[in-house]
Amino acid sequence: MNTFVANARLAKPNVKFLIGNVVHRLKIDGRDDLPIKTDQCNAMLMSAFSGWNTNQSPVRLVDVKSNDDCYPVACGDGIPSRPAPVPGNFVVSTDPRGIFATWGHVFGARGYDTWELQVRTSMGDNSKLEWTTIKSAVANPQTAPPPSNIITTPTANSVTVFGTPPQGSWNIDRYEIIVFDPDTPGARYVTPSSSA
Repeated sequence: MNTFVANARLAKPNVKFLIGNVVHRLKIDGRDDLPIKTDQCNAMLMSAFSGWNTNQSPVRLVDVKSNDDCYPVACGDGIPSRPAPVPGNFVVSTDPRGIFATWGHVFGARGYDTWELQVRTSMGDNSKLEWTTIKSAVANPQTAPPPSNIITTPTANSVTVFGTPPQGSWNIDRYEIIVFDPDTPGARYVTPSSSA
């Protein structure tokens, strides 16, 4: 944040800042560290923001967190719904990697959900809008086949993966590996990429 403030002042020395603290997100299984890290971040912001304040370029901390009483469960009906349209210009087409979908931006959307070549606007975990109509396209992937002769070697805190690259003149610069640890409660699939 210090770098952000300094760089903004390089562009406009008298810029005024309102910096909000961080609200807690809904609980994620397996990520009990997030509330602690969020509190640590807010404590660092609280102690640092007064040092960024100047007469020419004032900085004020906005206590957004105190107005958010949704943690650790969803707010339900406590938050007024915000109307938003179904995403427009939804287009699905064939792509060398399979199928490619695009749609128009919806102002205020926190994200989008996709399913069976449909899209809908997400205004948060508890506010989902209507789906678009279903679109279709024929996938004709032109991507490289996977490597063969894969050997995995686990260690205490990592996994080493070896394999034979596919035959042919493929321009492969990395592989994606899906990792899942069923022994860790709340574990999620992760997909780190690895250099070829």
